[in-house]
Amino acid sequence: MTRPYSDDLRARAATAVVGGQTCRAAAALFGVSVSAAAKWSARLRAEGSADAKPMGGARRAVLADERAWLLERVAAAPDLTLRAIQAELAVRGTVVGLWAVWRFYEAKGITFKKRNMAWFALMNRKSRTARPPQAALQLERVQTGPWQGFVRDPHTSGPDGATGLNRARAGWSRGGGTGGVPRSST
Repeated sequence: MTRPYSDDLRARAATAVVGGQTCRAAAALFGVSVSAAAKWSARLRAEGSADAKPMGGARRAVLADERAWLLERVAAAPDLTLRAIQAELAVRGTVVGLWAVWRFYEAKGITFKKRNMAWFALMNRKSRTARPPQAALQLERVQTGPWQGFVRDPHTSGPDGATGLNRARAGWSRGGGTGGVPRSST
């Protein structure tokens, strides 16, 4: 980031404008833009000084006041998402961005899964462990409907509960190039 103009230059340009010169004349005299001269003179009139505001520095953590509540909340419900915590903070009167919530928990060493725990439990229930080994040979090709041409495994279920039509999860392609052979797992 660039440095601000010196306080001496700011004061001289602002004083010239307040003293009666036009912003354009003062800007040409001191080699600055017209908008800079206008802003500095307005600031001199309003605040009594045209000095630059401080730059950078450490910012106070926005969620410092909510520290205890945030740690209790995630301990009570570990499957909360960052967006849910952000929404609860807004209800409590602290409106922050998602990045602020993430930074707070990262500093405490608490991580979140991209999907909540209920999703993982649902996927574990739909596992294919109960399928007999010889069932891999019992494939059929769907002949009608929007799934026409897909290889169907009657022992797997898709996301909507329909049996065997989720080709990505079952690992099968649409007939053509691979001829119904499972994709490689590497």
